[in-house]
Amino acid sequence: MTSGEVLDTALRAYRQLGWSYLRLTVVPAVFCLGGIAFVLDYVLPSFAVTQHAGDIGAQVAEAATSGALALFLGGPLFLLGMSYTCAVVVHLTADFMMGNVPRPEVAAQAARNSFGTLVSVAFRELLLSCSGIIVSGLLMGLGALLSQATTSDEAALPGLLVLLGSFGLAGGCGIFLYVMAMHALAPAVAILEGVSGKAAGKRSTYLLKAQANKPGGAGNLLSAYFYIFFAGAIEWMSLAGISAALQLDRHVAALFSGMPLQGLISSAFGLLAPFMVVWTLLPVWAACVTIVYYERRIRLEGFDIEVLAAEIDQNSRTSRFDV
Repeated sequence: MTSGEVLDTALRAYRQLGWSYLRLTVVPAVFCLGGIAFVLDYVLPSFAVTQHAGDIGAQVAEAATSGALALFLGGPLFLLGMSYTCAVVVHLTADFMMGNVPRPEVAAQAARNSFGTLVSVAFRELLLSCSGIIVSGLLMGLGALLSQATTSDEAALPGLLVLLGSFGLAGGCGIFLYVMAMHALAPAVAILEGVSGKAAGKRSTYLLKAQANKPGGAGNLLSAYFYIFFAGAIEWMSLAGISAALQLDRHVAALFSGMPLQGLISSAFGLLAPFMVVWTLLPVWAACVTIVYYERRIRLEGFDIEVLAAEIDQNSRTSRFDV
């Protein structure tokens, strides 16, 4: 399948199962939004300000604290919501691909059963993808600390550490993109094959690698990332533009004026556009992952032949005992 065919199949699944996707993932989308809002509104702005203008050590500690908050608070919030969303959508899309009747309640129960495994997979992929960036940031912070503690004659080592950290950031971004591409099938593998996080990552890499005369599948997923990001940007700007044109924020503030939770309601309304983007488009990504998973298994392992053989065997066994 080409990237366009993958996306088209995902959209066909969305048209058929969209209400089930959205109904079962509205609460997980709130968790995802919480993680995104925390990083964008608190963590990223904190890197641009400091309470210790003359103390490099304190500045490094502030940056490390902000990074840790993003990784271990904002990240988990997003991953919890994404994991449950993926679990539900993968189960429903698998039924769609296999020609079974999708059963949302069964998918929700199966998602709860596999939620713990999928969370561990998501955390492992987060740490693995960010490992290069984390190490590079630590090197740059160590270089900054040493530059303050050493004299100008001994400044070679701190400068070297900062330089290595700067180059390491580029390598860390490469590691991040590689993991995002080659381990993208790990959630579907963990759910549909019932394997652990490490095994799911290896299995995903195997399925997406080019083998013999068969091309790799990472390009389809990278294209899906691009399409979904582009659609999300358009949806976000459209909703923000409509809100600004109709001055909805002012009407909401006036409607709830004088109420105890006025500030909270106004802030929540300001997050409506990103919430809609996350809620409506994260299932599309999970559906694309599921479709690429089946496409790679069919291409590399003849999965469709296995399914056909199983159906023939089941039908023959059934007819053998019919009277």
